[in-house]
Amino acid sequence: TTGGTLEASAYTESSVSGELLKNVNTSTNYAGSGAGASITSSTDSLLIGVNAGNGLTSGNTNTFIGNYAGEDQATNTNTTYVGYEAGKYNLSGSNTAIGALALKGVSTSTGFDTVAVGINALTSIDGGSWNAALGNYAGDTLTIAGLSANSATIDAECLWKELF
Repeated sequence: TTGGTLEASAYTESSVSGELLKNVNTSTNYAGSGAGASITSSTDSLLIGVNAGNGLTSGNTNTFIGNYAGEDQATNTNTTYVGYEAGKYNLSGSNTAIGALALKGVSTSTGFDTVAVGINALTSIDGGSWNAALGNYAGDTLTIAGLSANSATIDAECLWKELF
């Protein structure tokens, strides 16, 4: 580093796997092999991990951190996926998923304004909006939730540990 700035020229493909850091424009950055590979225009987004946001073309204000996080997103905004394959197949925006496989969905999953926190939380969902799932495996077998029912799921094990 020089004056606190990372000098990319100090690294080569042999010493760093994948991309070190790319900047699409003045406010979207991505790092990792295949991360942000389809971006044509995007603002205020951060994509870190192998194929993180790989299908994103023009979505704004997204944060995808983790290998394959948000991989199939295309043009959605205001979405945060943190964890391995978090939100991988979900095609809708304004979602938050934290944890490995959280809100992963199935091919061409839809559903917006949904929050999934915990390993495998809402991992099988393929439709429905306005949902919340908290805890490891919370709602992991649901396929369609909410839709406009504003559903909430809390992992039973989480409740059990708190009560006893």
